[in-house]
Formats: sequence, C-alpha cells, structure tokens
Amino acid sequence: MKVLIFGLGGVGGFLGSYLLKTENEIFFLSRGKTFENINKNGLTMKSELGEIKFKKVNIFEKLPTNLIFDIVILSVKLYDLESSIDYLKEFINEKTIILPFQNGVFSEEVIYKKILLKNYYGAVAQISASISDNKEIIHHGRLATFFVGPIKKNINSNILSNFTEECQTKGLDIRFTKNIGCKIWEKFIFFICL
Repeated sequence: MKVLIFGLGGVGGFLGSYLLKTENEIFFLSRGKTFENINKNGLTMKSELGEIKFKKVNIFEKLPTNLIFDIVILSVKLYDLESSIDYLKEFINEKTIILPFQNGVFSEEVIYKKILLKNYYGAVAQISASISDNKEIIHHGRLATFFVGPIKKNINSNILSNFTEECQTKGLDIRFTKNIGCKIWEKFIFFICL
C-alpha cells in the first residue's frame, strides 16, 4: 500500500519512523527547513524506546501528480487542516483511508464536509513528541499509543485493522478500535482539564 505522512512534526515523524519498517511504500510531505534537512540527512527519531534512523526517505514539498494513496496520516496542525485537505484531493480516491491526528473533535467533520469518501475514520495520538532545531524527531517519555477506527461502526474496516496489526509487529503501538469517537472525546476532555 501507499501511505502518506502529511505533516512531518513530532507525531508524523514518530509514526513515519516506524512505518518505514513495514512493507508499505511510505511517503512524507513537508516544507521548508524540515523538508530540506530530512531530504539531505534522512529521518532520525530519538526515544527512550529506541532510536530509529533512515538515511533516505521519500520526502516531497510537492507530490508527484501520478500518486494515489491508500492511507493518509494527516498530522498537520489544526489551522492547516482545511488547506491540507484541499491539496490532498487529487491524490486520493473514495477508498482512501484518511487518519486525522489533530487535537480536538472537529477534524473528522471537516474531512466529511470537504471530501467524498466511501468511509470516514478517526485517530488519536497519546504521545509527547516534537521536532528539534536540527530536525530530529524527539519522543518525550515512554507513552506512545495511537488509536484509529471507523467513525461509523457498521463499515468494513479490514484494511485498517490489518494495517494496524502489521504496524504492531514492527513495534508501533497503534490500536484499531470500533469506538474511536469515545477515544477522541476522552482526549478532548483531558486537554480541557489541563
């Protein structure tokens, strides 16, 4: 499968470093100094869980027009969400799985309103990670758990379920759930209480 990491910061970089271990074709979309540095030096992720380094990754500032992605991990900031979705339209089809990892409860609704897809999915990241000045991904602490799943419970999610199982064999704690709505609201409530 072709998987796009759209937004190469702490979350996108952490996920991408593990996804590069899978048999999938992994692509990154980034800009500016992050693009320049990772394009030149590769992707490095430092964590108490272990360091991962790939000297060469498929990273773009602008995607080639002939790509259609099976899965998009949307890890841009919330304020970039709508423009990112507009950009994505020519690189997806109705079967593409979009996993929005923004904080809050609005990403899934924005995607639903802007793109016609067969199914809609949610995603939650429980992690503290950032990108350093020299563009290395830094994972803070040991918590790194991700949840993904369909917004509607009655849809066939075998592709996503199988994808999470493959990722787990490579050490990534990404869990498929049929109750992603609850996970999204739990995280939102957690942030409100801080």
